[in-house]
Amino acid sequence: MKYWIIAFVFGVVVYSCGNKKVNDRDRFFLRGNVALSEKSYDDAVKFYSEAIKIDPEYAIAYNNRGITYFEDDDLISSISDYTKAIRIDENFTDAYFNRANSLIGLGRYDEALEDLTVVKIAYPDSSYVHFALGLTYDGLMSHQKAIESFEKAESLNPDNAEIYLNLAVVYYHLKQFDKANEYLTKAFSRDNSNSSYYNIKALVLMEQKQYLESVSVFTEGLEKHPEDAFLLNNRGYTYLLMDSVSLASKDINESILMNPSNLWAYRNKGIIAYRNQDYEKAERLFKRALDKRKYVELLYSYLGLTYLSAGNQEEACKFLNLANEKGETIAENEFLQQCQ
Repeated sequence: MKYWIIAFVFGVVVYSCGNKKVNDRDRFFLRGNVALSEKSYDDAVKFYSEAIKIDPEYAIAYNNRGITYFEDDDLISSISDYTKAIRIDENFTDAYFNRANSLIGLGRYDEALEDLTVVKIAYPDSSYVHFALGLTYDGLMSHQKAIESFEKAESLNPDNAEIYLNLAVVYYHLKQFDKANEYLTKAFSRDNSNSSYYNIKALVLMEQKQYLESVSVFTEGLEKHPEDAFLLNNRGYTYLLMDSVSLASKDINESILMNPSNLWAYRNKGIIAYRNQDYEKAERLFKRALDKRKYVELLYSYLGLTYLSAGNQEEACKFLNLANEKGETIAENEFLQQCQ
């Protein structure tokens, strides 16, 4: 779900007659734009870098090289380039917006909110800006503000299915499943090809303990999107809730092969190890799912339970306390009995 304001300047660079340095700089910049539009990211980075060598104060080249890094999933490098563009031109609003998107991708929501506050002043009627604010507030667990931002984005662009999908996610988090389904229906009516629709719809069913129906929706989504590792992992987790461990293991392991960076898959694999009383393996897998930027539901509870089962009460209470702060309830009794 990536949105950004691209500051491309296709074919409008004014060449200064007789100024070879400026001409060479702009020629490299335009070649970078073409390479980026063709998804030739290495070439785009090379051309933008050549333009920057000629003119180290060329803010738009830093911005567009940042876009290239963002598209190539190198969010750290993209933030670095957007920051350089902003240092050169503190009024470069598009670079603030692009940096906010990268910060959202890294879960650095407080910083993203600072950038978006600047952008909102310049673009008060941009659906994309309000959409990004919705993502940010949802990441900050400010659900009502997220809803307000997504609804503002909807009013400005009512045909964007992504907005409705994200509203469904917020209501899913709030356990208001009727509202979640309402927005899922709106999303599907505008775009029936988005794999996120099946993922969210199945998760809503799963939360309502309608496991067979949930598996059916996940399966339908996988028939249309067999490459979607998140659908596969979440179907595996549903099988786990149904105590179909062999089916769960198959889906979860395959999802990790498809996407080794999915933290929830390692959590789910850790749950299987925990149930098998292999606490050493469970601890290793749960730790692999830990991330300072992302909260993985129920992970703190299972880590606490794992340490408790292994006889390490100090570490157990550390994570059970974190689970309690997040409102996780599956290990509530153990927390009250062992850590109070």
